[in-house]
Parts: sequence; structure tokens; C-alpha cells
Amino acid sequence: MAGCGGGAPATAPTTPPPATAPAPAASAAGPADGTTAEAAAGPWGASVPAPETEARVAAMLGRLRDGALAPGDLGTVVAFGAGLWSTWQLGGMGSDAGIPVMARVAVGDHAVIAHGRAVRGAALAPFMASAAMRGTARYFADGEVGPASAAERQLYYAGIAWEIAGEPLTVVRKPGETLVVVLDEQGQLFQLDTLGPWYRLVTGETSEITQYQPTAATQP
Repeated sequence: MAGCGGGAPATAPTTPPPATAPAPAASAAGPADGTTAEAAAGPWGASVPAPETEARVAAMLGRLRDGALAPGDLGTVVAFGAGLWSTWQLGGMGSDAGIPVMARVAVGDHAVIAHGRAVRGAALAPFMASAAMRGTARYFADGEVGPASAAERQLYYAGIAWEIAGEPLTVVRKPGETLVVVLDEQGQLFQLDTLGPWYRLVTGETSEITQYQPTAATQP
């Protein structure tokens, strides 16, 4: 998660309280999996099915849950978007692993600093075996895996600096939250994020992204 790909508020999803660390809690419906004409017309693009990627994501979540990642599951770095990272931190994770990744995200007439993380190198394997990571994987391992709808893509696009139109984006839906799982071209895990905090941010509700503002962070 770096930069801001788009600042327009989402128009379709309704998302409940987020996943918490170490084990997310389900309480209501996640972002809607339908699309709207307005959402589909945006620069985030329409839904792009990718069955092979979706199958790999489902299998990888199972291995994450069991603490048994395969050699090809990870590269040298995994990024954790601000939705997931802020939720973990507010839930008591208290981790300073990795490198801070900050983004100035336009929300209406003001900007919000969103704090994500990139964990890499020797710190990556231990972090992926952490209670927060395995608890999150345990929660989502039996979720509904599929291509992100246009509305879900719109939420994800709010916190990134790259274009995704025409590219597959995989989500895992549970009653309480939606997880985004992005793989790189080699099929290795590239990024994880959750959409609930982004929905609350762009719709003006209290969001974990605005609640988690570490005082030591330097504004970009």
C-alpha cells in the first residue's frame, strides 16, 4: 500500500466492523459483491475473474492458517495495507516489524495519512507465523474466494498508487469483513489488506485508518 490511486468515495458496498487481531470477528455483511454502472465506469475497472489465481489464494490461506507455507508462497517482501495493519495495531498487535509505508489519501475535502507496512527479508517468515497473521488466515481460510467486484475494486483503489483496470484482484469474503489478497506475477504473496476500514474511511465513518496515527511517523 503506497500512495493514493483515487479519492472518490465508494458507492455500493456496505461493510461492518473489521477483522481484529489475532482472530477477526464476524458481525455483519461484508462489501457487496455486486457492481454498479458508476463503480464499473471508474479507473479501477470492472471485475476480472482469474480462477487459477483464486484457487491458489484459497490454498495459500489454508497453508497460512496451518503455519505451513510452501517454498514458493513468499518472495522477499509482503506489503500489508493500511486497512489490515491499522486494525491489527489497534487490536493489540503492537508490532514494529518491517518498514512503514504511508500514503496521503484524499477523502472529500481533506487528506488522511494511511499507515501500512512492508515486511521483508529475514523478518518475513517469523512475521507470517505470528499470531495475528495466522489468526487472520484462520478466519478467512473458509471464506468465499472470488474476483473483486467493481465496488470492491474501487475501495482497494483508494489506497494504492498503481493502476489495476483490466488486472485481476482477488478477495475473500466473510460475514464480518473482506480480505484482499494480491499475488505477484510468480504467484507469490505480494499484499494483504481488508476493505472494511477503507469503506468506513471514504463514507465518513470512524475508521481504523484514521484512528491509527502513530505519533512518531513522519508525514510524507
